[in-house]
Amino acid sequence: MRPAAIGVLDLREVSAPRTSPLVSLFFGSLAPGASFILVSDQNIEPFYHQLDVEQEGRLLWEDLEEGPGRWIAQIVKPLD
Repeated sequence: MRPAAIGVLDLREVSAPRTSPLVSLFFGSLAPGASFILVSDQNIEPFYHQLDVEQEGRLLWEDLEEGPGRWIAQIVKPLD
């Protein structure tokens, strides 16, 4: 069972240079066990790889929708 998402980070209206730092910041603000929904009009796989490296594999990622036109994932900060 997925944890309830605390919010939605919708990148469709965010300029490209701001997206990566925003995803990192949003994930960093999560309490262990919390999650958020990431939405974009472009492939979000690069954000998975970015967070995987930054968090040394300590994240759970579930693709909910995979384009075209809209990509959605739920991202969880696991309990330690």
